[in-house]
Amino acid sequence: TSSMAPTRSNEVRLPGTGSQAAYDRMAQDFSPEQNGASPAMYHVATGKLADKGKNQDAITAAYKQLKADPRVYSVTNPFKTPQAHLVSKDGQYAQMPIVLYTNSNTLTVKEAEEIYQLATAGPQAAGLEAAVGGPVGNTLFAPDSATSTQIGMIAAAVILLVAFGSVIAMGMPLISAVNGLVAGLSLIWFLAAFVLIPSVATDVATMIGLGVGIDYALFTVSRHRRNVIEKGMDPHLAATHAVATSGGAIIFAGSTVILALVSLTVAGIEFIAGLGYAAACGVVGAVLAALTLLPAMLAIVGSGIHRLRIPFF
Repeated sequence: TSSMAPTRSNEVRLPGTGSQAAYDRMAQDFSPEQNGASPAMYHVATGKLADKGKNQDAITAAYKQLKADPRVYSVTNPFKTPQAHLVSKDGQYAQMPIVLYTNSNTLTVKEAEEIYQLATAGPQAAGLEAAVGGPVGNTLFAPDSATSTQIGMIAAAVILLVAFGSVIAMGMPLISAVNGLVAGLSLIWFLAAFVLIPSVATDVATMIGLGVGIDYALFTVSRHRRNVIEKGMDPHLAATHAVATSGGAIIFAGSTVILALVSLTVAGIEFIAGLGYAAACGVVGAVLAALTLLPAMLAIVGSGIHRLRIPFF
């Protein structure tokens, strides 16, 4: 089971470039400085952080806790290094850079949460605003793409409802696209056991998979409705005829997109290649759903494709 576990990483390497050579030299001679800092930021609404008292004491206590943590490579006390300009001119903001031994690609949510608590719990209890950015902040507060996906699906449903004028007809492309996406994400999980797939690849595959899935399904649904309405075909025969005529266009369009995405490997950047593989899996799922699941649904629905019509459309 462990050998089939997917490998995910957002590490970007640019072989043969000066920036990669500089990063490698830094990792060799100044490790782990190349991991970058996670700046802890503090703010007080009234008064100054540098004034001796609970504000400075709370930040200094957080500094000492972080310095004693074995996962922290270095941390800078903003009040002891004036030459670093870590305290704002008005004295209400202060920054405390934290460099970890662990890089952002292997930092776990649990580790990031513990570092975050060390840096912010005490100052927040003292009435200060506190936050952490960098690898720690990105690990804990990565943007959620689920909301944008939901908004996109709602927008697609509205457009399809206006275009088809029927709830049943509107639902066919959406159901096909969603099932195709599930198949595509399953392929990504399987592929990740053999090649490096970035963690963000599923978001990219979701975006592309849903887009082309709805698009390809429209080929077949539009042809099917035309056969039923204009030509008066039996719904089962109309579904067969629709996939026979539109299927070629779907295969050609899908193959072209898949080839273009897989060709990203030519760049020689593993991160970009992984994105291409994942997006290609999303397109494969969309094509398979449009050629298999969708015709079956159209045949099952039959003449019910026109049911639940909305007025004036």
